[in-house]
Amino acid sequence: MAAGVDSSQDLLELAREKVVGGPGSATFVQADLRTLGFVATFEAAALLDSTLGLHEDAETVEILRRLAASLVPGGRLVIEVMNRDFVLDQMPARKWLETNRAVILDDVSFHPETSRLRVKRSVAPHGAKAVEFAYSIRLYALHELRVLLSLAGFDVTEVAGSIH
Repeated sequence: MAAGVDSSQDLLELAREKVVGGPGSATFVQADLRTLGFVATFEAAALLDSTLGLHEDAETVEILRRLAASLVPGGRLVIEVMNRDFVLDQMPARKWLETNRAVILDDVSFHPETSRLRVKRSVAPHGAKAVEFAYSIRLYALHELRVLLSLAGFDVTEVAGSIH
């Protein structure tokens, strides 16, 4: 049995639709990772996309500690993050995306003091008024990830990736 945790009900619904194995093969929980309370439950956990960069470093360490507690002995954690060096080299200041539902405009900036990518997003659903919001994502270098994982009690056993 697999479990998915996200604070977004919309993303959980999307996950339910796309789950391999059909209905009942996975459980989905709407929750904040900062309050995760599983204990020795999973053989593996995964933090995907920019999940790890959403919070400040101290909160990130606490999230990682909670994930460590949720794993059975010998359990594995897989983390996917944006490649900081690639983002800094290739990041456009403005990015457009058009979907079948909306046009999305991101104004992007990087703040070296905090290593955070700040995004001001405008979403214009077709036929409706645009909505604006902002968010930021912490971009990590590999050595920074190693420190956070060590503080949370993890041993880094393998690193994979590329500049892309």
